[in-house]
Amino acid sequence: MIKIKTYAEWCSYLEKYANGDDTVFHILQEGTFELDAGTTIRFYDKIQSTYGSRKKSILDKFNRELNSISLKSDSDFKIIFRNLNTKLSALNGFLSLNSIPEDLNKVLADDYKSFISNLKERFSKIFKGNIDLLNIIKSIGNEKQVIKSDIPIAENKVSNSSHRKIIF
Repeated sequence: MIKIKTYAEWCSYLEKYANGDDTVFHILQEGTFELDAGTTIRFYDKIQSTYGSRKKSILDKFNRELNSISLKSDSDFKIIFRNLNTKLSALNGFLSLNSIPEDLNKVLADDYKSFISNLKERFSKIFKGNIDLLNIIKSIGNEKQVIKSDIPIAENKVSNSSHRKIIF
């Protein structure tokens, strides 16, 4: 199994994941990254951009499906919402990566919760009379939302061999 450790390796696999390649998820999950003064900000930015790109891709696909001309029945909408839920579970899984620093994970988890809440609110108003669709909409994003503090792992620490205080 591939164990990624360097910033360059992380960038390569994060780029693949951002572009929708779920086959690299297990590699990301097994990877480790030790933050240091030279890569901390770049690593944070890369994680955030990967999360943002993946979320945008999911939304774009969802909007394309919703704007599809062939939507005629409730079952078509059910399929679209179930597909959305599956794709969102992959995004939620991204938040469980061991190497995402706790503070960044909290920011991303808060964004994810807000995003899910907005989706549910928006579509609950649209389909307010249809109980079957409302139940499916309410189930969107209901898998356990992963917050870093829920995962027992070793902490990422910024190494500082000069013993100087580094302010970010």
